[in-house]
Amino acid sequence: MAEETQVQQEIQELPQELKDIKAVLYQARAQNILTKGIRQCLKVIEAKKALFCFIAEDCDNDKYTGLLTAICKEQGIKIVKVPEKIQLGEWTNQCKIRDGVAVNIAKCSCAVIGNNIKFTDELKRLKAKVDG
Repeated sequence: MAEETQVQQEIQELPQELKDIKAVLYQARAQNILTKGIRQCLKVIEAKKALFCFIAEDCDNDKYTGLLTAICKEQGIKIVKVPEKIQLGEWTNQCKIRDGVAVNIAKCSCAVIGNNIKFTDELKRLKAKVDG
């Protein structure tokens, strides 16, 4: 019971922008238009089927982020920065859930959502933040 309260407090403590990113990633996963991993993300980006590319700020390979950034700019795809790889891994469901808590989280450096996602308030706020 105390763990559930702690998780709820952590969610409430997230800034609005991160809450929106998390909600958009969950929504994309539910609609089966979430892509993870550099090879798969590059395929979606080059096919011009991506709306946003999420890149972890703490990615330890500069070539990796440089390649993604360059191709996204070339294709006109907006880049959204996520503070940590572990957060992106959890939000893209690269973990196991035990008793409502994410465990064994695999780190994720990049993820892409498809451009045919249903627009919600969170997506509109995220799009306005990235465009502005």
